[in-house]
This record gives sequence, structure tokens and C-alpha cells, in this order.
Amino acid sequence: DTTLAQIIKLVEEAANSKAPISKLADKVSGIFVPTVIGIALIAIIFWLIVIKLQSGDLQRFDYSIIETVQSTISDQLTSVVKGITFFGGKLWIMTAVIIGAIYFAFIDKVYSFYLVFNCGFGSIFNRILKVWIHRQRPSFYPIIHESGYSFPSGHSMNSFVLYITLALILTKLVNSKRKLLIIWLFSILLVLAIGTSRIYLGVHFPSDVLAGF
Repeated sequence: DTTLAQIIKLVEEAANSKAPISKLADKVSGIFVPTVIGIALIAIIFWLIVIKLQSGDLQRFDYSIIETVQSTISDQLTSVVKGITFFGGKLWIMTAVIIGAIYFAFIDKVYSFYLVFNCGFGSIFNRILKVWIHRQRPSFYPIIHESGYSFPSGHSMNSFVLYITLALILTKLVNSKRKLLIIWLFSILLVLAIGTSRIYLGVHFPSDVLAGF
């Protein structure tokens, strides 16, 4: 065969079968297109919340929730809540992302990249919003002390991104519906518990936590 004929044959074969790069592109688009749509929706929601931050209705909402949550304070419960909030902290989040990325790299590098991308973007996005909105932290009865701005809650946002991303990845890997139900329930309950812990500990307004979700 001539060189031209060989080239034509290769082109035909490529057209009739998906090359690895094409399969990778399909997989990546299936993961990241929903992510981009989600980011756009989140941006709209944040804009509405920023406008609402100036209203008295939101302040009344915040203080009513804080009073309810902090009315349950006790030494025993505080120890438990401090343990829960640890699983939304920077040290644990970074450790979990590194371990998760290494583990998923042996299964499919796309999942590993998806985990690192989501958690990295979430952390950067949170910092940008804090500086942009520069809302001060609550000044009443803080059980622990945190530095930096309050809105949105970093613990809430970072834990939401980490645990929901892990649940999404495991949805692709786990075939058992019962196991998936347990995974999703555990992820959602843990995220909610971490968010509530930030209100209990007096370092965030409820609206900070909701915005983090």
C-alpha cells in the first residue's frame, strides 16, 4: 500500500472506533459539564444571599436559629461537637483529599482529578467570597475562637464539596443500591452535622452555613 492509502485506512479506523483520548473526553465531559452548570447556579444563589445579607429578615432568622442551637450547650455535647467539626477542618480535608486522590488514581485517574479539582476549586472559591463579602464573625458566646471572615462557612463548604464528591464517585463504582443509600445518607448527615457544629460553637451565623452548602 502507498503511504496515502495507509493514512486513509488509519483515518477510517479512527472514525469507526473511539480512541482512548476520545473515551477520556467523554468521561470528563460527563463529569465536568454538570459541575460547570452547578457553579453557575451557585453564583446566582450567592448573589441573592449577598443582597439579602443587608436585610433585617436575615438577621432575625440567624439569631432565632442561634438561640435554639446554643440552648442545648453542655460540657458533654461540646466535646462531641468539637469532634464533629474536626471532620470539616483544613487538616482533615487536605488529608482526605490526598488519600482519596491516591486511591482513586489506581482505579481511574479521572476520578482522582475530579476529587482534587472540586476540593481545590471549592477552597479557592470560599476564600474569594470571604474577602469579597468580608462579614464579621458572631460576637456572642463563642465556645472556640476562629480568625478570618465569616461568610460563607469554610467548614460547611469544604465538607460539602468533599463528602458529596466522594459520594458521587462511589455512585459510579458501587453497584449495591443498599450500600449507595448508606453512603449518601452518611455523607448528607455528616455535612449537616458539621454545619450545625459551627453554629453551636458560635463561630458562624446560620446563613454562613447555608451559603457554604
